[in-house]
Amino acid sequence: MVIKDFECTLDTYSGDIVNRTDKPLKTVTIAVKSFDNDGDPIGGCVKTKTIGANSGDRIYFRHCNCRNAKSVVITIR
Repeated sequence: MVIKDFECTLDTYSGDIVNRTDKPLKTVTIAVKSFDNDGDPIGGCVKTKTIGANSGDRIYFRHCNCRNAKSVVITIR
C-alpha cells in the first residue's frame, strides 16, 4: 500500500492510494493525524476504503486541520 502525491489544500488532505499487490483489499482504514511545530496533535481524520488488486484511487480527508500542520502521521490498517 502506497500513498502518493499527498498534500494539504485548504484544510483537506488528498493523495493517491495504491495497492501494488495481487490481492484486493476489502476494507482498509486510513488514519491521518496532524501535528504542530511542538509535536502536539492539532487534528486528524479517518477513512475506510476498498481497493482492488493492482489498482489505485484518489482519496480525500476533509476538515482535518492540516493548514497549520508541521508534520503528519499516516496509519494504514
